[in-house]
Amino acid sequence: NCVSFTKWFVYTYVDIPAGFEIQGDGAQVVGYMKGDGFPTGTEPRPYAVFSWSNSGYGHTGIVLGVNDDGSFIVGESSCSARWDSPMIANVGKHTLDDHDWTFAYTDDYIKF
Repeated sequence: NCVSFTKWFVYTYVDIPAGFEIQGDGAQVVGYMKGDGFPTGTEPRPYAVFSWSNSGYGHTGIVLGVNDDGSFIVGESSCSARWDSPMIANVGKHTLDDHDWTFAYTDDYIKF
């Protein structure tokens, strides 16, 4: 579900290059976006896609905002959500210490 949520956000709100497709598991999303020309880095920015891979398949989602204290708010969907129910995104507050974050920056490509 985390990759599905990220795909929905990117395909809806980002002006993507022709032939672009988000692939892989949560840990791989930013790497694929980098391969398609999106700039990447280690600092959160609004509307950036994140990936982290501390174990298993990792996780992905969207940075919704960055707070003055350096924490940031993300939109994400859990893999524990039921497939036969509507996908519901969670909103959570994180810091860079929480995981091994990488970010693909979409701010130059955002549609709104």
